Amino acid sequence: MPQQYPPQPFMPQPFMPQPFMPQPFMPQPYPMQQTVFVANGGGRRVNHVLHLILTILTFGLWLPVWAVLAIANS
Repeated sequence: MPQQYPPQPFMPQPFMPQPFMPQPFMPQPYPMQQTVFVANGGGRRVNHVLHLILTILTFGLWLPVWAVLAIANS
């Protein structure tokens, strides 16, 4: 704001207040939670020969992966 001489009392700039815009949508309630069961019957089996080769090639570093897959698919 430019300085005026002599000093004048502060007068705010006239402006129109901004209207409150309503939300264009209604907030939706939380959806109901569902429990999902997955049947793994007839799923893929662990290829133990492949995992044995990978374990040998990686000097045993692949062994934990193989163990987790074997336990999960048993």
